[in-house]
Amino acid sequence: MVVGVVVSSFAQCGRQHDVERAGMSVPGAVVAQVGDYPITERSISTQNSQMERMYGQSVDNFPPEIRVQFKAGTLNSLIGNAFTLELAKKYGVEPSDEDILAQAEKATDDQIQSYKTQLIQMKKLKEGATEQEFQTAFKSETGKTVAEVKQQVEDELKQNLQSPDLRVIMAAQSISVPLLEAVKKTVQISDDELKKSYDKYVFKKITISKGDTEEVAKKALAEIKGGLSFESAIDRYSNDQPEAKKKLSESTTEMVRATMDGVPFYAPLKDLKVGEVSDLIRSGSTVSIYKLVSIKSDLPKDFDKKKDEYRQTALASRAANKLQTELKDLQKNGKVIWKSDGWKALYDYAQLSTEQLDGAKRKEKLEDILKQAQAAAESSGVDSSRTANLLAYVVFNQIYEQASPAEKTKLADKRIEVLEGFLRDSEDVRVRLELVKLYFDKKDAQNFTDELMRAADANASHTDASGQSNFNEINKYLKQGEDAKLIKDEDKKIIEESQRSWVETKKENDKYEEEARKQAAEDAKKAAEEAKKSSEKKPDDVKTREEFNQSKNGTTEGKGK
Repeated sequence: MVVGVVVSSFAQCGRQHDVERAGMSVPGAVVAQVGDYPITERSISTQNSQMERMYGQSVDNFPPEIRVQFKAGTLNSLIGNAFTLELAKKYGVEPSDEDILAQAEKATDDQIQSYKTQLIQMKKLKEGATEQEFQTAFKSETGKTVAEVKQQVEDELKQNLQSPDLRVIMAAQSISVPLLEAVKKTVQISDDELKKSYDKYVFKKITISKGDTEEVAKKALAEIKGGLSFESAIDRYSNDQPEAKKKLSESTTEMVRATMDGVPFYAPLKDLKVGEVSDLIRSGSTVSIYKLVSIKSDLPKDFDKKKDEYRQTALASRAANKLQTELKDLQKNGKVIWKSDGWKALYDYAQLSTEQLDGAKRKEKLEDILKQAQAAAESSGVDSSRTANLLAYVVFNQIYEQASPAEKTKLADKRIEVLEGFLRDSEDVRVRLELVKLYFDKKDAQNFTDELMRAADANASHTDASGQSNFNEINKYLKQGEDAKLIKDEDKKIIEESQRSWVETKKENDKYEEEARKQAAEDAKKAAEEAKKSSEKKPDDVKTREEFNQSKNGTTEGKGK
């Protein structure tokens, strides 16, 4: 789509063809409400469509784990948009329709200039081209004039601004600069603080990133407090890699004060005195312990001359940190009114990446999300149910991967339940073959046969490497089922016919691809030969030096003798 090439993200977030392709020309169900701001099935689908254009394929083509991450990221972003608008109210920033349109116009102009650069890079527009030449090239490539594209964007924006759910997306995208400026007015920094922001702290560090990180870190800290030297504790406990020809305890790491000001979990390090050891510093599942070795000033040489510039930079950084902290607190403690259990389960899953949980607590959280997702799959609408079944599949797999062999045996029936739920909404030959194996292990003849038939049918159009692997596995289970007397002769014949059909289809596809490769090679050869002939051919209007001299003297061959 032409507009997809050059319009701003403002217009892309609400393009009508996106919502129509998602089957939603109306908002659809409200899945959550944050203050005055609704999150709907349409806004989720619209945001997904925008991301699909970036990746060049449908979300449904991604593996299940990526699909869940994708959908969770979209939902988290939309909830974040709503909380951002709630926070903006606190600072008196509430964008009007005119503000949104103005930001969109600027973004569209930027996109058009970016497209101009692309045309130059593709050699479809010369460097230093006039505006008229660019306009001509633009229309030649896109089928529309710049003015037509800009008008289309404006018309669509005005239409979408009338929909509260789509307006949330556009409003959140338009307020980043004014909101940051508003927050900046509430922060201050003294000359002394400004100077200290350039202080460079030198640490020695113990990093615990393997096993039960919390317990190992607590043990290391207790031994340090009991008299073990910090350096010995590094060599004993740290999972960092040593530098070449150095013991790990000889290495140091540097951090400027401004970094500690901007990252909340580093904040306690600012109060250390030289020689002191920190408490546990947690970042995700990794736990670290620091010892302050020294503090040295790294003040810019032109600090006094450019102090005001440095102050503005520091104020902007401090304002951004304050904004990030307040938004994080609001998202953690703010109220989301959920209208859909399936989407709530997905949001809870998205928050797992921000929570610092040990293995046992994470498993407990995953089990709770799995229960939510399965319950939602049975009671929710179509879109929410599909999301819930997908989430249940991904979450269960994470639980299953961490289970012991004995636990996996106990989880066999639950695994069947989860796989069947996933396959109700999403066809996946690999997942169906997992189900085939589970039914084979249970000696469940009817379900084994049914799922093997479905796997063979679903694999019919997959003649790539993955399809070949599926084909081989189907044959394997067909033989195993026959040997175990789990499959009837008539059912075996049906599956064998599907497999023969797959072979014929693959032959046809391979033949087509081979012919296409040959044709491409021939075309390339012809093009090279024509290019060679063209470079060797002497143009009619180019004369040899002798012909040029003869024409200059008014003579031709055979004259003047």
